[in-house]
Amino acid sequence: MNGAAWIFAWIIYLIVALGAAGLFTRIKESWIGPWLTLVMLVGSLALFIMTWSLREGAVSTIALPHPWPTLVAAPLPLAGLWSWIAGLLFFSAALLTMRRPDAHRVFYALIPLVAAVGV
Repeated sequence: MNGAAWIFAWIIYLIVALGAAGLFTRIKESWIGPWLTLVMLVGSLALFIMTWSLREGAVSTIALPHPWPTLVAAPLPLAGLWSWIAGLLFFSAALLTMRRPDAHRVFYALIPLVAAVGV
């Protein structure tokens, strides 16, 4: 996958994760904890997968409307290493937090951070 595809995938991940959590708040509140735990674990595993798919020379562009310049998406130096470390830290945070009664509050803060690290 190129950089633009990863950026769009992480944005979709964030919208689906928080949108479904908001929907579960309205439908049945007992579903929020398992849903946010699942989303957190999937996000940390996606960071692990991203480790092997990032290539140093892979550059892609994202065309924007007229007044804005074209964005260039390229991995940072040692992005594979940092992605692996971030995935490990978020995975361990999810495992340590999932049994707490207020885990959903922690996950509401961590899920946007996972998506931001992925971007």
